[in-house]
Amino acid sequence: GGAAGGDGARSMLVMLPSGASCTVHVRADTPYAELRDALIAEFGTALASLQEDGEEWALYCTSPDGRTTIGCVADIDQLTPFKLDEQLEREGVKFKYVYKVREDSESDDDDDDDD
Repeated sequence: GGAAGGDGARSMLVMLPSGASCTVHVRADTPYAELRDALIAEFGTALASLQEDGEEWALYCTSPDGRTTIGCVADIDQLTPFKLDEQLEREGVKFKYVYKVREDSESDDDDDDDD
């Protein structure tokens, strides 16, 4: 096994709605659950103070201004976060990662349902 080569992992900068951010590192085979655990650990109290009881949070990929959701990383089963990050970059998509309350858990406001 080759030791830490630059191509062995990707760093992902993840934002919280509050503006806090952290960087986590994912390998090609890092599952989403592991990434999520790393985020929770990295954010610590910054996240704990935002989270309400019983809320489900997920990692989203959004446009740079945060207004348009490109995808929910938690729901993209066919690509690991690493592969997703790689693909978006290859396609030249401008994006950022935001860890926030799952949009589908706010069932009372689905006014932006335009498909």
